[in-house]
Amino acid sequence: MKTTSEELFQLIKSLDASEKRSFKSYSLKNADKNRSTNYIRLFDAIDGQDKYNESVIKKQLQQRSLSFNFKKAKNYLFNSILESLKQFHASTSVDSQLQQSLHEIEILFNKRMFVSAKKIISKAEALALEYERQPYLLIILSWKREVIRARMNLKEDLEKQLIESFADDFKATDNYKNYLEYHQLHVQTSLHLQRKNPFRRITFEKKEINEWLKNPLLTSEKYALSFGAKRSYYNSLINIYIIFDDLEKVYFYSKRWVGYLEKDSHHLHTHAIYYMQVLAVLTDYQVMLKKYDEYDLYYEKLIRFFNSLPPKLKTKQGRSLILRANNNHLYSFLKRCRFSEAINEIRVIQENQEYKSLMAQSTRLTFYFISSTAFLITGDYKHALYWLSKLTNTNEKEIRPDLRQDAKIINIIIQFELGNTDYLPYLIRSTLASLNKGSHCLKLDVSIVKFFQKKIMKWDGETDLSGDFLKLKKEIEIITKNPIEAKALIFFDYLAWVESKIRKCTMAEVLIKK
Repeated sequence: MKTTSEELFQLIKSLDASEKRSFKSYSLKNADKNRSTNYIRLFDAIDGQDKYNESVIKKQLQQRSLSFNFKKAKNYLFNSILESLKQFHASTSVDSQLQQSLHEIEILFNKRMFVSAKKIISKAEALALEYERQPYLLIILSWKREVIRARMNLKEDLEKQLIESFADDFKATDNYKNYLEYHQLHVQTSLHLQRKNPFRRITFEKKEINEWLKNPLLTSEKYALSFGAKRSYYNSLINIYIIFDDLEKVYFYSKRWVGYLEKDSHHLHTHAIYYMQVLAVLTDYQVMLKKYDEYDLYYEKLIRFFNSLPPKLKTKQGRSLILRANNNHLYSFLKRCRFSEAINEIRVIQENQEYKSLMAQSTRLTFYFISSTAFLITGDYKHALYWLSKLTNTNEKEIRPDLRQDAKIINIIIQFELGNTDYLPYLIRSTLASLNKGSHCLKLDVSIVKFFQKKIMKWDGETDLSGDFLKLKKEIEIITKNPIEAKALIFFDYLAWVESKIRKCTMAEVLIKK
């Protein structure tokens, strides 16, 4: 269970630079100078830590002769940060504006200022309709009816308005029910995607997913009555076809969703995260399908869009998506054999101060792996090991199973290239043990590791192994005729590495001539 201290630490660490400045400004305005300065010092002390350590913070504050009830101070700071965030985002958050309107409506209603309340209700209703905030709309319509009834008590002839007001409620309720039905499908497909983790080593039951595809709601976009429902419609289909590993269908529905969002350019900033998310997915699959010219256009579109956003909309989630796109950009250079550009992109990402804190862990681990393979391809084995060690030093439970297994095999290859033959027997034994334990290992993995076990562990360092590598090449070619096995070559072309050993050249030279 999280403590107040951990929650405060997480809250402070979640703030971007603008939000931090806003808090300090808020604190100075809303408390006496000495008190606000003390809380800002506490804020800075916590913000300066990578991992929360309360005893260190207390010592720092004592050295500055600051003394206060630490538990109360943490609670006060937590609440102050929340208040500053509410004010900071009030003008850009539709939900905040609607909440404020509901509060004003309630006050004016209780003051029996029904005409004034009606004006705010009309504005709030229009805002809720425009941005499809159905739960708020239902509350607003309820207040609208209460105002009509109250005015009727003042002898106004409003019976017809009162009866007709229910039609708006029924329509809003139907739209909200439709949204929830689509949202349920989106949640179900998302959970299945996470639970089954449909990467190349995972087999799973698809019967349930086929049933989803028969659902009338997914047969046409026209049944989705609102923006929220349409978002769930497209995301559900994208999830399903990711699970089915149908690259063309994921590409098709991602592009359709991008097109739908772009048609409503007036609200594109409002839907900034949704737009960036689907552009990230679309560009991923453009690279996988080798639609490189189109990919370049959409990657630039994503970057330009983010740069065009006002500062308040350049959220951490948005910046994280840009880092994900940068990672895919690196991968696209490798797939196009533009190796010098790939190496340069690694340095660009590495120099970005936010890449460790903002890049999602799954993306960061993939970045380590792709960076390692980039240097392995170009023959820079020391840098290949440097990046791979960042991946292998991560807790194994946090690494995707297929990535973890690939990393073990790549480690064997790098150590072999570096001539660290004394270390190879241990690596080979531990990798074989993990393959035997795993329920989703591939024949290709076993074939490569057993080749090292039989040939390299007994190698004297001088004998020509070209003939042995040629046999391994033929074996891999037979194995990868199976589509599931062939997926092992997506992130690293083992066949090209074996070919480089036969030709006695770098992988880069093999891949360029492919």
